[in-house]
Amino acid sequence: MIRTIALISPYDSFEAHGLRSLSAYLKSNGIRTKMIFLPSYTETWQFFFRQKPSATYSSEVGKALRAIVSDCDAVGITMMTVDKPRVRALIHELEPLGIPIVLGGVHPTVFPEDAIRLADRVIVGEGFQPLLEWCLEPLRKDIENLWTRTADGVIRNPIRPAIDDIDTLPFPDYGPLNHWVLQGNAIRPMDNDILGKFLSRTYHQFASLGCPFSCSYCINNHYTKIGKGYGSFRRHSVDYIIEEAKYGLGLSADIEYIDFRDDGFIFMKEEHLEEFARKFKSRINLPFSATGIIPAFLTERKLELLVSAGLRRTRLGFQSACKETLRFYRRSGDAAQYEKCNDMLQKFDRLVFPYYDIITDNVFLDPEKDALETIEFLLRLKGRFSIILYGLRVYPGTEIHRKAEELGLDKKCFEDTYMEFSHNLLNYILTLIQCSQSKLLPRLMLGLYRSAGNLTVPKFLFTINRLLWHARCALEHVRKDDVSVLPDAVVRLFHRSNRERCPEDRALHPETSSAVPAAPEVSGS
Repeated sequence: MIRTIALISPYDSFEAHGLRSLSAYLKSNGIRTKMIFLPSYTETWQFFFRQKPSATYSSEVGKALRAIVSDCDAVGITMMTVDKPRVRALIHELEPLGIPIVLGGVHPTVFPEDAIRLADRVIVGEGFQPLLEWCLEPLRKDIENLWTRTADGVIRNPIRPAIDDIDTLPFPDYGPLNHWVLQGNAIRPMDNDILGKFLSRTYHQFASLGCPFSCSYCINNHYTKIGKGYGSFRRHSVDYIIEEAKYGLGLSADIEYIDFRDDGFIFMKEEHLEEFARKFKSRINLPFSATGIIPAFLTERKLELLVSAGLRRTRLGFQSACKETLRFYRRSGDAAQYEKCNDMLQKFDRLVFPYYDIITDNVFLDPEKDALETIEFLLRLKGRFSIILYGLRVYPGTEIHRKAEELGLDKKCFEDTYMEFSHNLLNYILTLIQCSQSKLLPRLMLGLYRSAGNLTVPKFLFTINRLLWHARCALEHVRKDDVSVLPDAVVRLFHRSNRERCPEDRALHPETSSAVPAAPEVSGS
C-alpha cells in the first residue's frame, strides 16, 4: 500500500488547482501527501521581463528534493506539454531513490503514448479515483485511467466516466503543513507567512469544470473525445461555492478577493446566478472576478446580477474579429456580437475595464489579414478596455495538431510558450492598443503598415509596451479599488482592506486564532 505520496508541480503558477484537489481527495481517504511546488521564477521582475524557464534544476535543488521525498512510497508529478523538459529532469533526479513515479495532468491525458516513455505509470483523464485505487493496491494492473509500462509492453486501461457530482470533491489542499516551495535555489517548507506571500490578497477557485465549446486550438477539444462526461459542463452548487470561498478567506487575513477561473462561468443559468448573487452578497460581500465570460451567453440581466454581488473584473475570449479565423477556431459569435458584448460591459462604472483575449500569428490562414481585421475591430470599440495577446501554439490532442504536423510547421509553433509572438508591425500595433486608450498612434502605425508592409519591429519596443501595459492596468485597478492583480507594496500604499465588509470575517479570523483551516474531508472514493 502507498501510505505517503509526494505530489510535485513544476508549474510557474502557485495555484495548481487540480493537484491541490487531488491531494485533498487522497488525504480525505487516508493517504498522506507531501506537496512540492517548483516554479521556475518567483520574483515579479522575472514575470514582467518574460524570463525563460530553466529546463532543469540545480544540483542543490535536486539534493533537497530527494531528501524531502526519501520517506515517501511514491511520487506523482503533474505536467503540461511545455513542462516536458523539466519533468524529465525531475525524473532523472528522483530515479536513484527507486520509488514509483506516476505522471498526470494535461500532457499524459492528451498524449499518453509520449508520457509513458518518461515514467512507468501515467494517468489519463481525472486522477482522483484511479490514483486512490493504485495507492491502496499498487500491484494492480487493471485500474481504469491508469497506463502501466511493463517488460511485456504497455497496459492501456480504458477511461472511466468523469465524476458527475463535483460537489463530492473536497476543497483544494493549501497546507501549509507538509508543503514546500522553491524560492531562489532552495526548497523551503511552507508556513503561514510564505503562503500569505504567494496568495497575496486573492483566492482562486472554480465554480464549474469544463466548457460548453470545443475550440480547435483548445485542450477541451480533446477532452470531449476521451470518455463519458469529459466534454460536459459541470458546476458546483451555490452552497459549495460559498463554503469554498469562506475556506479561501480563512487561509489568510489579507485575502479579500475571489478570482473565479472557470472556462464558462457565464454559461450558468440565470436562476443559478440569481442564487449565487444573493448568497455571495449576504455571506461573503467581497469583490470578485470571473474569466469565463463567454460573449454568446452574456446578457444584461446576468451582468446586473453579478455586478450587484461584487463582480469587479471580467475577461473574455474574443481571439479574433476575422470571420475565417473564427470559423477555423470553431468559435461561436462574430465581431458584431463581440461589439454588443463590449457595449454591455461599458455600462457598469464599477467594473475594471474588460480584458479581451486575442490570438495572433495564425499561420494556418493569413496571419496579416487576421491581425489587420482584429486591429480595425478593436479601434471601433467604444469605451475603455485592454487586450491580452497570445501567439497561436499547437499542442497534442487539439484539432489543429494533426494539420500542423502535415504542414510541417516551424518547431516553435509546438514548443514555444503562447505568451510569445512575432515581432512584426501588426503585432506591435496590437500591443499599442493593449497599453494605451489612445487610438491615434495605432492608426498612424496602420498607415505605416499600408505603405511599407509588415515590418520587423525591435524587441525592446515590445518590452516597453508590456511595461506600459502593466502600469496602465495597475492604475486602472487602483482607480477601481481592485487589488486582485496589484503587487503587495502598491496595495499597502493605496488601499484599505475590504475584509470588514465580510459578514463572517470574525468567525473566519477570531483574534485568538491564527491557524489555517483544513479543507473539509469527503468520505468515499
